[in-house]
Amino acid sequence: KESIDDLLKEIDIPLRYGLYFAGAQDHLHEMKKLTNEAVGLQVLLGSSMENTILEEMFQLASQKDLLIAFQMENGAAVQETEKVIHFARSYPCPVFFLNINTKDQLDLIEKAKQEGILVYAGVASSTLLRADSESRDQEALWQAINDNIIDAVCGGDPAFPALPFLLHAAGEKRLSYEKVVFLTRRGPQEIFNLRNHNDIILVDLEEEKSVDGYDGLILKGWPEYAIFQGKIIHTRHF
Repeated sequence: KESIDDLLKEIDIPLRYGLYFAGAQDHLHEMKKLTNEAVGLQVLLGSSMENTILEEMFQLASQKDLLIAFQMENGAAVQETEKVIHFARSYPCPVFFLNINTKDQLDLIEKAKQEGILVYAGVASSTLLRADSESRDQEALWQAINDNIIDAVCGGDPAFPALPFLLHAAGEKRLSYEKVVFLTRRGPQEIFNLRNHNDIILVDLEEEKSVDGYDGLILKGWPEYAIFQGKIIHTRHF
């Protein structure tokens, strides 16, 4: 954290940020020292994790009043989503699925929300774009955004411009501009229990740019300025 603070001070960008603590089987003893400086536990969950270890993580998150976020390994997403929801019924800590990518996962999460379980769903913008996605899953993800099942856009390819992609999609009527604000601000604010602030991103809805590494993909709608803690920053400085 100190190195991040030093870097932000050096480049003079007053960015607000939070850090996960990596939840892993081989350092459970370190996890017990957690303080409220972490925004939550982040767990890479695959079929190899034992149920007893997963339950111990839920117990710890509940005791510390922490969010527990799950990144699913490929190949076991539906099965592991079911497992997480099973434990979420017993432990009162918020759960955040970081990389939902199938209709079957969405169905499980929608049912859990209807039961009153405190679960949130995130999807990567690069997943929404991905050409090789099953069309059934792809359409289900967009529908889940508009049906308030997905709460945030997060993760995925760090080089892919999530906000321009969402603005472009809003211009094509895949979602509303209000929903873009929800997915990038209001949803995360609720998930992480963030305080209200006056940070603002100003965008140009007419600007078009190509995206490097995505076969000539052109997106319309790009951020121009950010106002962080009263400081105006042009996006070329990012």
